Amino acid sequence: MTIARFGSVALALLGASAVSVAAQDTQTFQFLNGYVTPPGIMAGDAYVGPYTAEVLSLPGQPIIDLFCVDFNHDATLGLAWTGILETTDGSLSLTRQAGAGLPAAQLQQTYLEAAYLAGLFSSTPTSSWGDIAFAIWHITSGVPITDAGEADYVDQAQSFWTTVDPSAWQVITDVAAWSCSGGACTYNTDAGTQEFLTQVTPEPGTILLLGTGLVGVMLGGVVKRALA
Repeated sequence: MTIARFGSVALALLGASAVSVAAQDTQTFQFLNGYVTPPGIMAGDAYVGPYTAEVLSLPGQPIIDLFCVDFNHDATLGLAWTGILETTDGSLSLTRQAGAGLPAAQLQQTYLEAAYLAGLFSSTPTSSWGDIAFAIWHITSGVPITDAGEADYVDQAQSFWTTVDPSAWQVITDVAAWSCSGGACTYNTDAGTQEFLTQVTPEPGTILLLGTGLVGVMLGGVVKRALA
């Protein structure tokens, strides 16, 4: 079953954007393929809220929460993929926003605005999760604002993103989004799965991925758009 974005709402993406990069941390993930009762939270024709995945490449294959920040790509239940992990206090040079040509000075703010909103899911009634999700997708993917609730969350993100600890969040970008050789990488607009944020905690010599306490509450999916 595909649980992805189908449609043409788009950020203006560049077909190829070359950057020079240092070595990046990668991990292998798999979307959980179970439903809960009721089967997820929907807003319109989209599943919203936190999603879950196993980190197949870490000992014990921990389950983590993912927060989708990319309306322009697809994902499927049970999918395994390798992601590049970049903490939001880093260069963010191999994120989809960087590949799309967002100036380096705006990268951190964009992802921290999304992280601020992602942090609201756990304390917000599920009836408002759609507004939060679409506010995130407006910030990161150019999805139009359709109601006052979404606009309010966008305003909150733009006002309070500086309150987010940038060392506490990582962006997970599919390695397929970039073709790297000789220390330079070129962005592949259409390749790879959706991009996500996840929470982290610093430990001596490593970064451990965390859930938010919502693991198991949500469908282990991404977004489903109706084909019209």
